[in-house]
This record gives sequence, structure tokens and C-alpha cells, in this order.
Amino acid sequence: LKAIDQAGTLAESDEDRILVLQSRMESLTVSGQLSEVLTKLQQRRNANEVFAAEDWMLLAMCHRELSQNAEAIQAVEEGLEKFAESAGLWQLASSCYETAGRLSDAVTANQRLLKLDRRLQQEYLVRIASLQKRLGQLNEAMETGRALLAVAPGNLEHAQWFAQLSVECGQPEEGLRVIRRLSRAAPEDNAARMALANVLQNRQLNDEAFDVLWELFLKADDDSDRDNAIRQLSQLALQMGRFIDVIQRLNGRLERNENDRAILLGLAEAHVTAEDLISARAILERLSQREDRNVLVLRRLAEICERIGDHETSAMYRKSI
Repeated sequence: LKAIDQAGTLAESDEDRILVLQSRMESLTVSGQLSEVLTKLQQRRNANEVFAAEDWMLLAMCHRELSQNAEAIQAVEEGLEKFAESAGLWQLASSCYETAGRLSDAVTANQRLLKLDRRLQQEYLVRIASLQKRLGQLNEAMETGRALLAVAPGNLEHAQWFAQLSVECGQPEEGLRVIRRLSRAAPEDNAARMALANVLQNRQLNDEAFDVLWELFLKADDDSDRDNAIRQLSQLALQMGRFIDVIQRLNGRLERNENDRAILLGLAEAHVTAEDLISARAILERLSQREDRNVLVLRRLAEICERIGDHETSAMYRKSI
């Protein structure tokens, strides 16, 4: 506790002070001193002793740890009367309000945090939109989502989150437009194209998703991205009854260049996805003869042989890696 108290004196930001208080709470709980500290804090409050913002926070956190959420809220609100600019108290208020089901008050707390702590504005916007959605304030949630997109234009994670939010708010077209726009703005960004394919599939726009995944497979410049693209494409094609189209396209590419390593690996992965392990094995064995001791090919051959029950050959390939 002495080390934690010393860290508290060195904390310069609300974020640091919160971390120190959380560490102190853990230590008090483990040591069994929580009730004792709570009693002392209550005595100090009742005696009208001067409380710092951290004291109000610690009082509220002690109540919360003892499942006394109403008392925690009271402590937080008393603290905010004196320290209205304390981001730490507002964060605690947001959490307490949400626990109590006071979602509108939680929205207000996060909106206040949005003004007090611009460093974490993206986190607060996500939280506000989530709360508004739970309150049935769908138009407001969408507006908050748009604000998040404006804060960090081109952020794929935010765009994906907004696409999901738009579905949940009954406005899926807007989310799709955002993902399309991002994909067009960064045509070489494989993650953005995969995100577009996922949104299209979620919207049951499977023909377009098929084309996006095929293009992604062709343009991807590393094995991992190509694998992900051909695997998802093959799964989609199986659902659509278009798996033969995938195989024909791949074989068509091999007719132009029978030694195209990326296409051969893609063809093998497509067969694996379709549970045609014999065909996949034959393709990879052909490739391994040309690429002696290629770790990727040997590892995949070992996995396939293991799955089909040829443990001896699997062990041979693993030994060669």
C-alpha cells in the first residue's frame, strides 16, 4: 500500500490517478482492509473534512466493490458538485449509472467526458452510441457514429464498427456506403477489401462479395492474405453452388502459367475448404517437388496427411521442416 500511495502522489493525469486507485482497491480487497478504509472515509466525510477528487472516487469505488451501487452514485455525485471538471469522477459516474440502468445519465456523463478529455474522444463516442442504441435512440446513435467517422477519417476499425451499428439501427445502406468508400479510397488495402466482402456477405449481396474476394485473392501480395481470401471465397462459393466456378477460374490461370505458385496454393486451399484432401495433397506434392524444403508447403502437406490418416507420411513431412 505504501508503494501505491507513493505512486498516487506522482500521478499527474486523471487516467494515472484512476490506475493508482484501481491498484489500491485490489490491494485493499486482498488484504481485507476494504471495510476499514470505507469506514474511515465515511467518518471523514461526516466530519466535513476536506476531500480531494481522489477521496470521493475512492469512497465510491469502495461502495461499488461491496455492491453498494446506490451509495457509490451518491458519493460520485457529491464529488462532482465540488469537482465538476474531474474526468475520473465522470468516468466512475458513467460506470455506476450504467450498472444502475440509468442509461440516459450514463450518456450525459460520457458527453461531459467528451469535452473534458479529447484524447479519448473516440472511446467516448463509441460508448455514447452504444448507450443511445440501448435506449432506442437510433437516429442519435447514428449521428454519434458519424461523429466518430469524422474524428478519424479512413479508420477501418471505425468504419467496420459503424457498418455494424448501421445494421443494428436499421440503416444498413449507410454502413455499406462507408465501407465501399473506404475500399475505393485504398484499393491496395487488403484489410479494407476483406471488410467490404464481409459486409456484402452479411447483407446477402453474395455475387458482389464473390467478385471482391476473387480480386483480393489475385491482388494480395502475401500468402496469408491470399489464403484468407481463397478460403472465404471457397466457403461462399460452396454456399452459393458456385464452387466449380472457383476451380475453373484457378485452372484457367494455370493454363496460362502452370507453375504459378500462388494459384497452385490457392487451388490446394480451395480443395481443402471443400474437404477434397486428396486433390489438395496432389497439388501440394507437385509443388513440393519443385520447391524443395519449402516450409509452408511441407507444413500444409503434413497437416493434410494427418487429417487423412497417413500419419507416417505426415511425420516425414514434419521432420523435413
